[in-house]
Amino acid sequence: MNILTEEDLENELKQEIIGEYTEAPTIRFVNALLIKLIFENEKTMEIEPANKSLNINISDKILMKQPLETLKNISLRLKTISNLDLNIDEEQIGLFKTKIMNKKYTFLFKISPFNIKHEKIVIKIVNFDSI
Repeated sequence: MNILTEEDLENELKQEIIGEYTEAPTIRFVNALLIKLIFENEKTMEIEPANKSLNINISDKILMKQPLETLKNISLRLKTISNLDLNIDEEQIGLFKTKIMNKKYTFLFKISPFNIKHEKIVIKIVNFDSI
């Protein structure tokens, strides 16, 4: 009997979501955020501009800070995987599904104007079912 460690499971999960590690950095980063949301056993992640940086929050705690320029790339990636219009600067709601380690996850996100130059993104896990 082969027992998988937590690290084995995490690596398997990453490979299922990310696939090959040759993908663009933005794709890898967005996928890593989704993995983090699942592993933290949380339902909601907020991505919002702050003073010259980008805050990524789970449960009202700052998970990490990133350069503010990262926000546009995250927004474009989420719009792309949900087939939303990339050129609209108004509020948009998207939905996408993925299968991770025998569970189907449905992610809902909202991208809304935060100020003149930036957007705020909220990502939610709205459903997960065992297969």
